[in-house]
Amino acid sequence: MLLTTNNREKVKTKTDQGERISEVIIEMGHTERSFALQVGYKHASTIYAAEYGRKLSPKLLKKITDGYEDILKKRLNPQWLLVGSLPKLLTENIREISPDFIEEPVLTIGQTCKNCIEKDKIIDILTLERNDLLRDYNNCLKEVLMLKKAASR
Repeated sequence: MLLTTNNREKVKTKTDQGERISEVIIEMGHTERSFALQVGYKHASTIYAAEYGRKLSPKLLKKITDGYEDILKKRLNPQWLLVGSLPKLLTENIREISPDFIEEPVLTIGQTCKNCIEKDKIIDILTLERNDLLRDYNNCLKEVLMLKKAASR
């Protein structure tokens, strides 16, 4: 619980991802602090930040999945941890996420991913098509109005 400047309580709530992180840490028999110490952090603030809204870094994601496998001898699905995609555990039949996914750098402000660029191109094309259709529609309406004026004379 935090107090705001006007001394009103501000309750922080865990994100869905934060709930999954907590679940995994508890399954491993740790608290946030003991897990943070085990994986090399001096403080649990990184763990708390991830639970309460900060984007999970590739480094922390790897530490959690590796820790889970070391302690419980089960492979945790990183996609489940990130976005809740099932299954929670990976089996021999399910392909593990490539290391490229885990090591992928986080985009900074001003950078755009490849999918976003492609999406923007499609939006631009559809916008042009929409504008052409609206222009044609307006031209048709003008013709109808001109024909009505001519017929009323």
